[in-house]
Amino acid sequence: MRSQLAQIVSLQFVILSIVSASSNRVSASSNRVVAVPLQMATAEPEEKSSGAAQPTAKPQSLALLNTRSAKIGMWELYVSNPQVSTYEWTDKKSQEVKSNQVFRCLLVDRNDPANYCVGECKKKPTEGPQPLEAMTKKMKDGLGFRFSKVALAETKQEFISSPKKVVINLAASKLDPILATGGSTPKPVPAMTVAEVLGFNANQRFDMTALVDRVSETPRQAGAARQVFDVFLVDDSKSGDKTLDLKVSLFAAEESVAALRAHMKGFEKSSTAITFFGLQAKKNDKGYSVQSSKDFFSAQASGDRAAVLKEAAATLHSLPPESREIIQASFEGQRDYTCIQGTETFACLLDSMSGTTGIAAIDREATVWQANWAEVSWPTGKDICTSDGARIWFQTLVSDVTGSVSAWCNESTALALSQLRTKEAFVAAHAAGDSLFPSLSSVKLVRKPGDAPQLAGAGSASQLQLVEGMDQSFKIAPAKSTFDLLPLARACSNHSCGIRPACLRNIRQSAQYALAVEEDDSTGGTVLVPCQKVVALVRSCHKSKLEKLGNGFNLVTNGVQDVIPAGAEAATPDQEFTLTTMCTAENLTQYKLDPPRGQKQHALVTITDVAAGLFVVETVQLVSSEDANDLTTSMTTWARLAKELVLGDSGKRSLPWTDVSSPASAKKCRTLGRCPTDPV
Repeated sequence: MRSQLAQIVSLQFVILSIVSASSNRVSASSNRVVAVPLQMATAEPEEKSSGAAQPTAKPQSLALLNTRSAKIGMWELYVSNPQVSTYEWTDKKSQEVKSNQVFRCLLVDRNDPANYCVGECKKKPTEGPQPLEAMTKKMKDGLGFRFSKVALAETKQEFISSPKKVVINLAASKLDPILATGGSTPKPVPAMTVAEVLGFNANQRFDMTALVDRVSETPRQAGAARQVFDVFLVDDSKSGDKTLDLKVSLFAAEESVAALRAHMKGFEKSSTAITFFGLQAKKNDKGYSVQSSKDFFSAQASGDRAAVLKEAAATLHSLPPESREIIQASFEGQRDYTCIQGTETFACLLDSMSGTTGIAAIDREATVWQANWAEVSWPTGKDICTSDGARIWFQTLVSDVTGSVSAWCNESTALALSQLRTKEAFVAAHAAGDSLFPSLSSVKLVRKPGDAPQLAGAGSASQLQLVEGMDQSFKIAPAKSTFDLLPLARACSNHSCGIRPACLRNIRQSAQYALAVEEDDSTGGTVLVPCQKVVALVRSCHKSKLEKLGNGFNLVTNGVQDVIPAGAEAATPDQEFTLTTMCTAENLTQYKLDPPRGQKQHALVTITDVAAGLFVVETVQLVSSEDANDLTTSMTTWARLAKELVLGDSGKRSLPWTDVSSPASAKKCRTLGRCPTDPV
């Protein structure tokens, strides 16, 4: 008895779940409710053979298909737009780009052509072409099938453009052909309107039917071998008293963009409505970005929707500009981020953004950031160009007092920082062992969320790219806005991988870290602060001495003095130190600290170690006496910033990020090299 009751209760729960979930279909972008007839299947005896089943129940509405009903119900669906396409992905282990093929089609409910879904059959990597060839022969355009024991593919909703957000696995579902009964076969008729695009608040593919009002003229470049142009779509939907124009960016390969544009041009100002399949919508703070996805195609529309738009076409195309409103900002080619003000930030905060942050202002779209008083590492790997050798492109480290973060460097930034004019000159300098980046830089970076893990490396949910750089202005010290970021930076854990300003007298060897800097604490004692490198401002009174090595020189400079004061003390002239570095014959002059006659040579040096009383130098940047005066003031403030980072208010170390208190809420830098506010 208990077993029978359980079966009855379970059956009632399944029926109630299907009824409650499917009695009405509600448009996600409007209050429009479309009634859907409920057609429940009668119980069938269990099949005793694998032959073609003769269904005894009426077909269900496609609206009722879900994971619970998929193995229970039966649906009569018709094939539309079948095609085989190739897709690519990057293998996470080998980082190789691989490809595969997939058969896809639209499956249309005869009783509700506005409610259709996607069917697909993927070829396994180990299979030959036979499965797709068989599916192509079977699933001809216009043919109908009874679907039962349906298997649903695991596909994210955002990648499904059909109104019914499911994908049927054709190879794993039971399909029985429907005998032709005459009459036309149903075609997909998406119900999405231009006005309903306003309802998107996340990335989503969609289909829609509209009139082509106008087409942009010259296509724009959109990356390697791709171009883009715009079409303006219109229908009978409005926002207030204005008719809405939807600006859609259509992408195509360079060799085929002219044909696609000519095709769209043929329907400009026409009364023939077009159905656009596989559009991609994204809402941002400046409007709506709508463009073609990789699965985009179009077809002449049919059905009642096409008839309504044909009747309204003449009126819609003749509307004056004051009666229209464009609701979308199109793709403008490769965006120039150099003209966008960067939000002031630290390296440790950028590193904390490598994954999803939960802050909408950071995660939803590309964001531009600026790091001042930072070091950009010269590339050490052999690959510093794209795989085709067309442009400079390498991964580097951006470091400051808070830590370091990995980022990609483009050609314009690399040339600006190295002060070279061509890619060939940069490649030659790299091959010669030169290190031409400045000791301190101001850089602008763009963080791109989304599908960037393939570009940024495994485990990352975003790509960070340097888009502009320059030598740090020695006259512009860290400002109040920079100090205001310290509470957020203290919440980051690893500051030991950063660079720190210090005088030579305060640099210490460390058993645990690369280096340490001795700082005075609030108790009157001292504390050792670990770091990766130290930047020091020094002056030399003696010529550097050369020792010939196999492929270069060992350079030793004695009698080097600090310029930056050590804490409250003035730098004592009689304290002298010895620097050592290695260089080649080609870059020897970059590392020699030979003073002009009767003067002293000032330089910014980057220290990486202390060995046998010698300070090991990685980079040298010679500076004039005038610049040394500016640096003395600015680096004193920079040193105070570094000290307050680790010895400041410990009560704010675990400050959480919120929409009102996160790196995105920091002030924007008006120009490269400058902080948003006045110096402290």
